[in-house]
Amino acid sequence: LNMLQSVDSKRGELRLVEDIKTRSLEEIREELRDEALRVLDEKEQKIYVIKAPVGAGKTQLLNTLDQSYYDGLCIAVPSHKLGAEVKDRLNNIDNLFHIHDLEANDINKYHQYQAIGSHKAAYDYLKKCTEKVQDEDARKKIVDYLEMLKKMRTTTRPILCSHQRMLNLNNKNIDTYWIDEDPISVLFPSIELSEVT
Repeated sequence: LNMLQSVDSKRGELRLVEDIKTRSLEEIREELRDEALRVLDEKEQKIYVIKAPVGAGKTQLLNTLDQSYYDGLCIAVPSHKLGAEVKDRLNNIDNLFHIHDLEANDINKYHQYQAIGSHKAAYDYLKKCTEKVQDEDARKKIVDYLEMLKKMRTTTRPILCSHQRMLNLNNKNIDTYWIDEDPISVLFPSIELSEVT
């Protein structure tokens, strides 16, 4: 029997094959809160992944938690730009340590090292830049940035950073990671090579 012959449908006709189960945004937010609190209260250290649709209120949920949940918390977002937006929205988290991007001129090589995951080479390059950079404002930005990177390894404050920086935190005080959006592209970066001729 041909599958196409067994379906009796006319051109332009839509047929409902099965009912689509929907839930209200309030129901999703309530379940998200319940599951997040259950996981955060869990004594056994495991890895949990809670996926929720865009707009379900994951970031807003962070803002409503009791301050005790922020101890040892790292919030990781896909980009520094999004990190700045999230920081503005997380006004309930006291003393948030935001690891922002370095904005200084003439540091393209630093960004190249970062892009390929060579964080030590990037750090060493910045240290050399503090001696070579002529612009005093740029030098101060680099020195302040290096100081921030040093502090991030020992801070006990909740941390907000990019996915890429999260992988390089090496902070023994962090025991909970709240990762916004899928970090797979950061965990497994790809490098495109030009075609060989």
